Amino acid sequence: MAARLSGRPTPRRKGQENNEETTPPVANKQPRQNMLLIVALTVALLIAGLSTAALVWMTLNPGGLKTNNSSESHSEFAAGPMIELGQFTVNLGDINQRRFLRASLTLAFTTSDPAFLSGNEQRKESWLTELKDQIKEKRPIFQDIVVTTLSAKSAQALGTPQGKTELKAELSTRLNQYLSKETHIQDVFLTEFIIQ
Repeated sequence: MAARLSGRPTPRRKGQENNEETTPPVANKQPRQNMLLIVALTVALLIAGLSTAALVWMTLNPGGLKTNNSSESHSEFAAGPMIELGQFTVNLGDINQRRFLRASLTLAFTTSDPAFLSGNEQRKESWLTELKDQIKEKRPIFQDIVVTTLSAKSAQALGTPQGKTELKAELSTRLNQYLSKETHIQDVFLTEFIIQ
């Protein structure tokens, strides 16, 4: 009894239940950890989404970050001529089945060449003749690029509008490597596109 009155705890025997709480309750850290995990995953998904969007934008916009600024005449581009590249028939890259594609392509050019931008019809005709000669000279290279690009694709990928858009962007990027900086392919038009 003296021990109880003095405020000391009474000794307990083995097997005797402890009804009193002697240890302080532990704060539950699980909700805080879950919240941090959710925030970290959200940030990671946001970064991945922005990276993907930037990649798609750069792929579909082969000109990159070029702007038409009227104060800089050397960076102005004007719509140039359209030149037919011809008809192509290729086996597609489908592994399980034999499919082929017949496509006709027309290239739309833009240029910042002063001879074309001058407005002088004689200079424009001269510039156009030089461009056609340049394309004629590089036609085997252009044809090879088109054939290898088309034959690497599957019918399923080319059957969607997005697949066609990506194909056009890839072709213009690869073909532009063989043109001058003043003149480049702005767009590729698929004037015939048959998958069988």
